[in-house]
Amino acid sequence: MNAAVAVPGSTTGVPAAGINAWGCLSLNDGTLYSSANGGHGDSADNGAYALDLLQDAPAWRTIVAPSTSVQPNVAYYTDGKPASRHGYQHAFYIAQRNRVMLFGLRFSYGAAYQFPTVDGHSVGNAAAWDPAGTYPDVPTGGNYGVAHDPRSGNVWTNAGKLWNQAANTWGSPGTYTGKLRWGWQWDSKRSRFAGFQWGDGQGYGAPELLAQFMNPDTGAATDIGWASDAETVASLAQIAAANPGSATVPAYECSCYDAANDCFWLYYGSTASSDAAQVFYKITPQDGAAGWGMRRVTFGGTVLPLMTGSGINGRLRYVVKLGGFVLMPTAAAGAGVFFVRTS
Repeated sequence: MNAAVAVPGSTTGVPAAGINAWGCLSLNDGTLYSSANGGHGDSADNGAYALDLLQDAPAWRTIVAPSTSVQPNVAYYTDGKPASRHGYQHAFYIAQRNRVMLFGLRFSYGAAYQFPTVDGHSVGNAAAWDPAGTYPDVPTGGNYGVAHDPRSGNVWTNAGKLWNQAANTWGSPGTYTGKLRWGWQWDSKRSRFAGFQWGDGQGYGAPELLAQFMNPDTGAATDIGWASDAETVASLAQIAAANPGSATVPAYECSCYDAANDCFWLYYGSTASSDAAQVFYKITPQDGAAGWGMRRVTFGGTVLPLMTGSGINGRLRYVVKLGGFVLMPTAAAGAGVFFVRTS
């Protein structure tokens, strides 16, 4: 309880270069998926890999083999499979389709091309990528998927486009006012999204923690106001002092919603300080915009590893059936997935 534990069997079986290249992990119940992580000059691997955390001895396994022939600067290799890319926080498990889906292709293998393609793969014993064109492209200017509503399967992009899962169409309902570049987390108690991001999420922009919650139907977002208690004030000051995007603290954060404790966990990690790599921020939501709390938390147990400058991205996930969250700070030699039980 409240201690980090290394997951045996998670240190091998998934390509390290892809994970460390801004890689993203999606979650289905108790299974993590790494799908086409890599891209740019880091990796051409477009395989899909799964780690079943509910097994007594979890181990990564290949569910869709990577392409044997790869080409740079394309959305699809010649075998029809989607190209490797930086995953960031653009991959989601869509329960209604029993698919992992990738919304937009940012920085493909080669010279970091970008494409609006949407792709998916099944997750069963005969898992396979869906043919190109199964899903319509993200509309022009729509950017990339960042917010997944588990009730409907719908996905918002960070430019206000909404993919309707049931109809497999794109639209622009409501007036989108979200400010976040990266992932929104689903608050199951309040049936809405919330998200947290330092500056522009990439080490630039105003030096402040952007925090909003968002209506899943209209995309209308509300700025969050922080409480004035000593812990919250100190925590905000600590994040500002760490300056995400600096030489030692990655800009690319990730958060998750802990349903049992009605809180969010925000994590940046560190590339240089082991002490900083153990720091999480516990965010206590409110029904309205005012009075959200925050406190700095460090967990005992196994020491979490330092990470590369690409950061954690979409590799922090809360697993309801395990009563805690898992994270994969890096896929460097000897490092894998860690679990922290919080309830």
